[in-house]
Amino acid sequence: MAATGGAYKGFNSQYAPWDGQVYVNQQCGATWLNMFSAINQQYSASNQLPFLQLVTWDDYYEGTELETGIDNCATLNVTVSKSKKELTVNLTNPSTVDHLELYSQAAAGKYNLTNSFPATMANIPVTGAAGTYYLKAVGKPFIKNILSAAIVIK
Repeated sequence: MAATGGAYKGFNSQYAPWDGQVYVNQQCGATWLNMFSAINQQYSASNQLPFLQLVTWDDYYEGTELETGIDNCATLNVTVSKSKKELTVNLTNPSTVDHLELYSQAAAGKYNLTNSFPATMANIPVTGAAGTYYLKAVGKPFIKNILSAAIVIK
């Protein structure tokens, strides 16, 4: 007999066509991540869970779809230091973010990845020239990514 597991992001039947209410709060991505944390307590790379179902009925009115990503309720604000040699990063809910990516704008609609940083990085050195930059908070699997507003360095 093979073990099977399941993970879901939440559930909300308030708009469903049947009677009765079922609600499992997404908790800004924590429900999803906690499911995998529980699985990881029993299984590992050397003792793998053979089957894992991502529980979804693709029902947007029930909040179970994964295609749109899981909202981590995070905000990303970036400011440039007075010396213009460092970016100060204010990221809320970093436990749902895998890493940060800094992009420089090369031309209209064209961007170059300049570097990657841990999600907990609060100060990012700016080694590039003057220009427009964007910081992207890359979410953990199925968690939405967040893009900062334009960061202009003169």
